[in-house]
Amino acid sequence: MEHYQPFRTVGAGDPETSRLVALLANEGIDDLAKLRIVQFLWQTPNVVGNASFFARVLGFHSASSTQRLLDELATRGLLACWPASRGGPRYGVPHNQLGRSALDWLRFQLEHSPALSTVVRALAERSLARARRAVAERRRAERRALLQPVP
Repeated sequence: MEHYQPFRTVGAGDPETSRLVALLANEGIDDLAKLRIVQFLWQTPNVVGNASFFARVLGFHSASSTQRLLDELATRGLLACWPASRGGPRYGVPHNQLGRSALDWLRFQLEHSPALSTVVRALAERSLARARRAVAERRRAERRALLQPVP
């Protein structure tokens, strides 16, 4: 089984990296996909879309996994979530000043940090380890299902 370094411990020897990791972790950005969603919305703040839209535009494999990430970011206040009659909820940049200010502050912190590439690498490694674990778990479940006696 592959293990990865807990995200909060990345850059433990470097104060700037540790500061950036703590900032992201406190905002709930503990996955590269979440960071990519937030960065996409910085670049296109007027875009609103459902999970399928974000999965397609950002090249994610699963709309259901993207839905979970969007919900987590919305719970933290980094995204706004609006109900929709078809296609699931819509997500975008919050319209209120507090939400926009939090997003702008986070963007400023990230864009002006020399540790950003180190943190992005750590998020990518973490995301890859999660994906590998999910695949291994799915394969184990499939094997168990094949070994079950047929009634």
